[in-house]
Amino acid sequence: MDNFVGINEYENEENQAGEETGSSDTNVISMEERKQKRPAFAFWNIGKEKLKLKLTTPQVLELEKRYRKNLISMLGDEDNIPPLTTMLQVIHAAALPWKHGIKLKNIIEMYDRYQEQGGTQLNLYVDVYLQIFMVSGFFSDSVVEDMEDSMEKVQESI
Repeated sequence: MDNFVGINEYENEENQAGEETGSSDTNVISMEERKQKRPAFAFWNIGKEKLKLKLTTPQVLELEKRYRKNLISMLGDEDNIPPLTTMLQVIHAAALPWKHGIKLKNIIEMYDRYQEQGGTQLNLYVDVYLQIFMVSGFFSDSVVEDMEDSMEKVQESI
């Protein structure tokens, strides 16, 4: 039993070791801090209107029920983006918790204004649709970083 060290002795030894080596725990990042690096919301700005977007679990469940598939399968790829109907319905679902009473009809009207201001379906996909998935926790931080780099390149080429 003499080999066991009490918690007070352990903490004292640990503090002394840190002081001797000059090390500090400032490089340690908690999981909470790491999660906070991801933006809390995606935003869709059209004129003076700013729509806050993020999918919550109930919205994800409702969309999966409606489409009968996992939302990740609805992301599309570089050759095939999702249909406009799908993108607008996902945007609507992502807006519902944050803008009470918003209707799909309102999202469609916003998209019309978006197009009038020069937005395209491809811009909507890159600037809004993919952003919703990124802030809603569908991807790891490293995938988000890679996607952001790729999206910047796509935006430059548009």
